[in-house]
Amino acid sequence: MTIYQREEVAVTPWTSCRSKKLAMTRQLRSKRGFPLVYGGAPASAPILTVENYPKWYGLFLVHPDGAVQEVDFGVLHKFSDKAGQPPYVDHVPNAKLIPALAESRGWILDPCSYEMMVGRWECEIVSPEKYDF
Repeated sequence: MTIYQREEVAVTPWTSCRSKKLAMTRQLRSKRGFPLVYGGAPASAPILTVENYPKWYGLFLVHPDGAVQEVDFGVLHKFSDKAGQPPYVDHVPNAKLIPALAESRGWILDPCSYEMMVGRWECEIVSPEKYDF
């Protein structure tokens, strides 16, 4: 397994998606202690991500200063009214609404996190009969 050195911290890359591979600069975690999907360096704008865990109860921002902030699913209500769709169901945010949320707030949507949101929405909400969970 490859270990990347960055700022004197050795970390193991743990996230990849079809969009790109990321070498983590540090292990970012939620308040619940779960790792976040995004583990790269902070950017010039907050990066929207989720926990690397099967049940989500909020979204997360990685701020330019490296601080992690939880974002309640309730922020999606504004976008669900326009789209006529539920903002979230149980522990799954409506993936169709996420890009509009990120764009409206000036956030960067982590592509790996978004891929996971789309997959979870499809598997658990849109077509659960296709998948054996």
